[in-house]
Amino acid sequence: MAALTDYFEQECDEQTYSFVISTVTPNCERSALVEGMVEFMSRNKADPTVTADLLSAAGWTVAVAPLRKGRLSVRRGDFAEVLAAEAAEAFDGLLVPVRKLRYQIDPNGTMHGSDVVGFVVDDDEEVTDLEFVEVKYRTNPSRDIAIDAHDQLARDRDDGFATTVNFLAHRLRETDAALYESFLAFLASSGTSDCRHTVVLAFEEANWDDDIAEELDDLPEHLPELWLRVFPLDTCGQLVEEVYAELMWDVFDDD
Repeated sequence: MAALTDYFEQECDEQTYSFVISTVTPNCERSALVEGMVEFMSRNKADPTVTADLLSAAGWTVAVAPLRKGRLSVRRGDFAEVLAAEAAEAFDGLLVPVRKLRYQIDPNGTMHGSDVVGFVVDDDEEVTDLEFVEVKYRTNPSRDIAIDAHDQLARDRDDGFATTVNFLAHRLRETDAALYESFLAFLASSGTSDCRHTVVLAFEEANWDDDIAEELDDLPEHLPELWLRVFPLDTCGQLVEEVYAELMWDVFDDD
């Protein structure tokens, strides 16, 4: 199974700002990048193991029902959310056990709660920390886009990430009993106030402005363990179109 590190490389700057900034850029040809993103998008929309099992048990029509042309419409922002989830696993070594896009009912809207949640799991398979991720995709990002994402995470944190935690608990109870129990144990012992927080931005490379990071840095207070992860992409709108065209998915233009 491909990993994001097969197509992207990361450079981290821990000195310039009061948070770590991770810059993730493609390290392969455009055709390979499109092929990789097709795989990432597919597996974030539908569990590949379930798809394979259904293919064997019930046939092609049932197995690919969530992915068929004409049955799936996606936002451009979903592309960035997939990048964020794959980066959490490939670069940060986290587990992302619940892919929210698989539970998306209304493709023209967004699901409540954090876009991505990564689990820090130790050698005993116990949850020791969580990372809450807010994702923004803009072809031409505004100077305050990182602040907006940080503020959203801060509001969710003030509420104890209640919607997100509730959603995760129900999904884990259905899919992974052991992780569910470890998740509850972590919540009971540590809570969510001091967990990790990451803002992820995907945008047209030519439209980046250092003021975006500087304005975030100028905030009087930052969330604990804050990272800013950026995906500057060459002709990013066209890249999204190329990937979605390969999948034959309809696109909601939410940029």
